[in-house]
Amino acid sequence: MNLFASKTAPQVVFNQMTWIETPLGPVYFEAGMADSFQTTRDAPMTTYQLTSGVIVHSFKQPGFEAELLLSEVPVPYQVDKVMAGIWRLKAHEDARTFRFKTGLVPNPSVHIDTGPGGGEHFEALTMHDKKWHVSLGTEDEEKLLYRESAQDFLPFSLHDRSFKPPYQSYGLVEMEKDLCFHVELPAIRKNEIVQIHFAVAWKPLEDAWNDISTWASVDLDVKELLKQIEFT
Repeated sequence: MNLFASKTAPQVVFNQMTWIETPLGPVYFEAGMADSFQTTRDAPMTTYQLTSGVIVHSFKQPGFEAELLLSEVPVPYQVDKVMAGIWRLKAHEDARTFRFKTGLVPNPSVHIDTGPGGGEHFEALTMHDKKWHVSLGTEDEEKLLYRESAQDFLPFSLHDRSFKPPYQSYGLVEMEKDLCFHVELPAIRKNEIVQIHFAVAWKPLEDAWNDISTWASVDLDVKELLKQIEFT
């Protein structure tokens, strides 16, 4: 465990999931080079667990190393559970583009309708069947650009603004048709470390269109969360 630091010693464990089980199906997490077959899908993996229950999966490929921290989030609204998947990735090659992807694999018996998208500084995908409400979320492009300017695990080499007019999208965060979305970070230099997070929240279905509790729950303050679970 090289990219996350904890105040307590982690233990190597086995048979821990790299996804999050929700009532509508598992939510998966994947990271890797956008222009290469090097991803976390088939990378050698070591899993660590802390006494708090936090899990960190560590992946190694020739072109990068990555860690996925999975943690429950204190419930801010009336929802059953909120979980965070926080990536840190260190590039081993220069000027490569990395893609972080998450999505829901629906249970075969489930028919899913989708609801509202993102809000201020976050993107979201809200889904429900006849019994459950589930939302996925991540930071939007505006928030990523703010983090870049603050050097908050997003380096200035993320992109070159000089050829873009103000307010034009860079396409860093994209929604996809198959209940997933991805974040793409270009021009990451060798030895730079980047951080991207996703969140998932769920609860029993009450009001499909007016209940925003799961939607609001995936708008995370990751700095505060890492502080609460004693990670840096």
